[in-house]
Amino acid sequence: MGLDMYLNAKKYISEHLEKELSDQINKISIKGKFGRINYVTSEVIYWRKANAIHNWFVENCQNGIDECQETYIELEQLEALRFACTQVIQNPEKYAEELLPTCDGFFFGSTEMDSYYIEDLVATREALDRILDDPEARKWDYYYRASW
Repeated sequence: MGLDMYLNAKKYISEHLEKELSDQINKISIKGKFGRINYVTSEVIYWRKANAIHNWFVENCQNGIDECQETYIELEQLEALRFACTQVIQNPEKYAEELLPTCDGFFFGSTEMDSYYIEDLVATREALDRILDDPEARKWDYYYRASW
């Protein structure tokens, strides 16, 4: 129980690949034939109780609405999050409260800006580097969702 957060990548499936995947799924289906497969989804980042990152998504991508909804995230927003992480990692005293403040909630974890807070930011920046620096990864659509 607690704040679990996911950044998922989704990609539309062409008819050729859809047929291949559909054939594979239909072989193992108990109920028979599946309908059209439209998208493939992969979890690319998982966070646990990284409430400052969650707060950033709520404030910058979800218009302040925090209802465990799935939200489409533009690449520019991921770039902005990476920049914020970098600024805070380099100078937490100057930028942490302004760019990535913590938030509290039902089992959201600590609101201290301590070494665990910085570790979350470093891991986030590294994961975003892998996405944003890879031309193939930039072709996917990204969605954020949290649950608790």
